[in-house]
Parts: sequence; structure tokens; C-alpha cells
Amino acid sequence: MNSVISTILALGILPSLTAAFGSVSQYSGPLNPLKVGIPFLAYFAWKHRRGFPRPHGLFLIAAWIIGTISTLVAAYQCGMASGPLREWGAISIGLLAGFCFLNLPRRHRTLVLGFWTAAILGSALLEKLAPSAIDWLYFNVFDPQTRQLDELAAQSRLLGGVFGIQSLAKLMAWLPWLLWIHALGGLTPPAKWQVWILAVVSTVVTAAILATTQRGPFVASLTGWEFFALHRAFRLGDRRVLGWTVGGIAAVAALVWIIVPGDVIQSRVLSAFGQKDATRYGQMAEGNISFRRMIFEVSAEVISQSPLGNACVTPEVFAGHGIGFTTHSHHLFLHQFRERGWVWGLLHLLVWIWAGVLAWRSRSAAASAVLGGWTTIVVLGMFDHPWFVLNQAMVMSVILLSSFLLTLTPSQPVGYNSKS
Repeated sequence: MNSVISTILALGILPSLTAAFGSVSQYSGPLNPLKVGIPFLAYFAWKHRRGFPRPHGLFLIAAWIIGTISTLVAAYQCGMASGPLREWGAISIGLLAGFCFLNLPRRHRTLVLGFWTAAILGSALLEKLAPSAIDWLYFNVFDPQTRQLDELAAQSRLLGGVFGIQSLAKLMAWLPWLLWIHALGGLTPPAKWQVWILAVVSTVVTAAILATTQRGPFVASLTGWEFFALHRAFRLGDRRVLGWTVGGIAAVAALVWIIVPGDVIQSRVLSAFGQKDATRYGQMAEGNISFRRMIFEVSAEVISQSPLGNACVTPEVFAGHGIGFTTHSHHLFLHQFRERGWVWGLLHLLVWIWAGVLAWRSRSAAASAVLGGWTTIVVLGMFDHPWFVLNQAMVMSVILLSSFLLTLTPSQPVGYNSKS
């Protein structure tokens, strides 16, 4: 059974197989291995239901039930609109997948993480070495529309792999934390050479995020490294890490100038320091900032008027704020308040706050990595709403649920099953 679950989770990192199963997708919606594997994941989770710490487990189950009720109320108010139901399905499947991942034996988790790393970084590398192969994968296996939307936004070919520039940026921001949590969360600490390899990979991956043009994940990743260092320095007493982190961020800055196209640096980095850019990328950057300010205003207005949430905001409301219709709030927390109401919005916020507090309080080595991943997700969530994409929800869930596994015992492994 462990091998079946590992295969489902490993393949679950891939985008939806829209082109490969085009005729089926017309009736079922975009297919993903996580959707197909739900019965196996649910059975596996049921078998391991007693592994989660009881108070935390009961709290999270109660929160999920309240979220489900809030979703049904929101959908009912909109004539059983499919939007909130699809998003809640992605959140639920993501949490289920994250739960199953943490229940796997450590050896299987290593294999799954290895596949995730190969898929994310391998497809990014293939984008540069053989772009025609990426095009073939989009139009014959994955979603051609993702490539088409990226091309509309770009003057030159950007880093997107098979995930698209937005999804790849998020996955690249979160991937190093998955690897660090796994490395530091075992029963024995990693060897020095393993730490060095992880540090080099993390530095290169963080710098490469900006090649997607996505500034939010890049800033979130850098903030995560700062909180990783602060936890190690002030909770574990390792002050040397502060200097290493400064050096790592300097290395990221240097690599950005090597890896990232100059026009992207101009529009995404230099423009933030007052050097305005008249290119298309610069205009996009300015437009994105204005768009988010206006969409946040819409969300705040809807939240203040809809205690039970409003999942069917009309195009006229958006037009009144000078923007076109959009389905979500581009904010991890505002969207839950806007769509599902105040009760779930507050509870969802509390789940994330509690996870962060647990990570900060823990004195285990893995807690530093968990806090870094938590910070990266939350900071990114100030500019985007990643919950509604299946593979992103799965990765987020692994990091979120890892927070609830941390204890004050430094030797506590991350993952219920530490056997190799």
C-alpha cells in the first residue's frame, strides 16, 4: 500500500493531464493523479487516523467540518455555484494528500520528494535546454492553455517548465523547505555534505524564481530564509547561521544577475527601488500592483457586507472599482473571508497562526525549516491565493501539517512513520 500511495503522491505534483485526456476532461474536469487516487488516499488516511496528535487532530477535523459547512452555505447562496465547491475540493484533497505523505515511511517520503524535485527542477532545466520538448508536453499531455496564457504575458520565453510561470514560481519557493524539513526531521541529523548540497540547491533555486517574473514568491522565499535563521539563532542558539544567511542572500542576489534576463531584472527588481521601466514587463508590474490594490478593496467591501460570505460577486461590483471580473481575491486569507464568511475566515486564519506559533515554540532542528516554509507560504499569500490548485494545495498541506507534528523534544522526527 505504501508504494501505491507514494506513486499517487509523486505523480500528484504534475499539472492536470488535460491534453492527454481531453475527451474525458470535458465531463470530469481537469484530471490529476490526486483526483483519481482519492479512494486509495482516503483508505490510507483512515488506517493511519490515530497517528496525528489528538488535540491538534480534533481541532483540524473540526475546522475542516466548519469549512465544509461554510462552503455549502456559500454555494447555496449562489445557486450551488461550482466555484467554491471546486476550490474546497482542492483544499480537501490537498490536506488529504499532505496527511498521507506524512504517514509514509521515511524511505517512501524520500522517493516522493525525489520525484517532486526532478519534476520541478527538471522541467525548468528542460525549458532552457529543449524548449520544443516543453511545448510538446503542453500540447500533448498537460494544458495547452497554460502555455498560451504565458505567451500572451511574455515578450520572450520565460521560465515555466510544465507548470506555467505562476505555478512554477510557487513550487520553486516551497521546494527547498520540503527538502530541509525532510533532512532535519529525521532521527539522525544530516551529514555536512548533505547540508552543503541543500544550501547550494536552495540558493540556486531561490535566485531562479525571479526568471519566472513572479516577484511575490521571490520575496516570500527570501523572507522565509530570514525566519529560518532567526529561529535557529534565538530558539536553538546557533548564531552562526545569521552570517551564513546573509551570505546566502548575497549569493542569491549575485546569481539573479546571471540567471535572470535583464529586462525582467529591470521591471521586477530595479523598478521596486524607483527606477521606472517603460517596457511591457514594467507596465505589467505596475498594473499588477494597481490590480491587487483594487481587488483588495473589492474584497474588503464584500466582507464587510456579507457575514456568511459571498461567492458570487457580480461583474458590476468589480467594474465599480475599475477592474474586470475575477474569481478570487489574490490573497490567502481575504479570499476565505470573502467567499465563506467571517466564521471560517477567522478559523482559517487561526489555523495558520497556530501553526506558526507551534513552529516558533519548538526547539527541534526541523522547526526552523517548518517555520521558513510557513513564512514563505504566508508572505506569498499576501499577494496571491494558492489554495485552489491541487499540487500547490498538497505542498502547502505538507508544510502546514508538519507544524502540528512538532514538539518541544529536539529528537522528535517530522512524519508519523520514521522507519526507513
